[in-house]
Amino acid sequence: MTNPVDEHIQHFHTLLVRDGHIRIKDIEPGHAAMDSSLHYHAGSSSINVSAFYYAAMRLPRCIDCVRTIIISSDLQSMVDSGFPIYDWEEVRTEGRRRKCYYDKNFLLAAHMSSVSDIDDIITIITTFQIEWNKIHDCLSRPDEYSKIKIFHQMNLYLTGLDPFQKKLNISHNDWKLFLKLCSGDPESFLLTIGSKRLDFHIQRVFRSNENTRSHLDAWWEELVASCPYSLSSCPVYFVSANIYSIPSLVTGFLDDDEALISSFLENSPDEVRDRLHMLLSDDDDSRIKNLLHYCNVYYSETGSLSHSTFEKDSGIIRFQNSSHFDLNACIIPIQKLSEDRIDSRIRIRQSDVLQHSDALIIIIDYPLGSAAHDILSLILEKCTVIGIYIFGKAGTLRNRIGDIIIPSTIWDTFSGNEFRFHNCYSASNIRKHTSWTAVLEDQKSVTVKGTLLQNRKQMRKYFSQGFNTVEMESGPYLTALAEYWGIVPEDSIVWLNHDNVLDFGLIHYVSDAPFNRRETLLSYEGWYNTLESVYACSIATLNLIFKKEIDRIGKSP
Repeated sequence: MTNPVDEHIQHFHTLLVRDGHIRIKDIEPGHAAMDSSLHYHAGSSSINVSAFYYAAMRLPRCIDCVRTIIISSDLQSMVDSGFPIYDWEEVRTEGRRRKCYYDKNFLLAAHMSSVSDIDDIITIITTFQIEWNKIHDCLSRPDEYSKIKIFHQMNLYLTGLDPFQKKLNISHNDWKLFLKLCSGDPESFLLTIGSKRLDFHIQRVFRSNENTRSHLDAWWEELVASCPYSLSSCPVYFVSANIYSIPSLVTGFLDDDEALISSFLENSPDEVRDRLHMLLSDDDDSRIKNLLHYCNVYYSETGSLSHSTFEKDSGIIRFQNSSHFDLNACIIPIQKLSEDRIDSRIRIRQSDVLQHSDALIIIIDYPLGSAAHDILSLILEKCTVIGIYIFGKAGTLRNRIGDIIIPSTIWDTFSGNEFRFHNCYSASNIRKHTSWTAVLEDQKSVTVKGTLLQNRKQMRKYFSQGFNTVEMESGPYLTALAEYWGIVPEDSIVWLNHDNVLDFGLIHYVSDAPFNRRETLLSYEGWYNTLESVYACSIATLNLIFKKEIDRIGKSP
């Protein structure tokens, strides 16, 4: 018997395949029937500000001007179908790495990298529309417009006692969260919501013989052509994470410029500045270094500083903005790294041995859902992989934001398999780089089909069975590894005992807590809640890679 989540997924995929088109209003009942743990009360008139905020942060700012979202796994197919997307404005979102193009009228084109991408954007759009229209229904009467203007002029928005908070029947914390979406102009935002209901349509553009692997193969050929290193013959350490924290730890970029932190703090919002001052109050050297590395990345992203010279000196290659597959990569040649530029928390014995290394570290941006399977399958096929290290965000059923989870069991809802494996990460090689973050090993995690595609009944079941975190990528990664070793089961318990040649490590850091209201609110307060986790995971990963590489070179004839 199928559950409401699977029924909903099957319903909108059937519509897409049959009609190539979905009116979001038509699938709202199925969405509400899921009883999503992140979008509770979807079918009632109660406003779920957390769900609205979650969806808004994963959509471009222009979304309220859009009527139709065009989706395709092939950008050129959109052009061939009469949508000149390369003439449109490229727009991005804060919470998803997804290429989108806006025609500055009513069309938005979105690039889909996998089936999980389709599931994700449809459920996010549905969530956003449902909650927007609920707010609209509260604000749409003509007399409300004059109230908005009057109360804005009286500067009551930041008091937490604003009558619109009462009108929307939301808590003080939800009102503060709602204000974060207003870009400093709550009057305009409320007027916009009150002026129109949303009625989104999804249109899918198909490509003949469409499949994710063909796009990935083209992406790989493009990467090989742009890379000066032999990706097919060099030993490879594969890392799935963000593509900034590890490079920042090995290039020594402004490693002693603490003035950068002062500048960053001065330009941060009050709540961020206060939180960071608290974190740095005890002069913990590791916290200072973490923030410094983050500042370096932040200012490089904004164009204020450039990593290019430092990365060039270290032989690091970045590969971004492929037209075939929306996946960024970073390649680090171990031989070209200089010990005096590597963060001092990374312990390298016999560092001179690494000068004889022919190995590469290939880092890819943590993918979404089922794309993880196709990416790792391709890397295992094309490269000589001697280590796989995966770390990324997860939701927790019982821990705090920022905690680090080291699983040894993964229940994969994509394949129905329960994977059990030896994890090369351990609490001991991570905990030494944390001061307040809990590190838990030998844990159980669930891989779900989408952040919104899980309901509270399922979460209670997972909780009662001892599962600790939920995320979207571990199952597909483990399936790819199992297939590489010739294991292709379904609905089974699968033991993956890797050999001595291949390291496999998997860790999650907690970014949200769907069962804990307080922790969920903390997850919206900022990146600084997981800053220590990200760098502790990055340092532990580099320590594992360098140790294995030194041992490998020492055993070479």
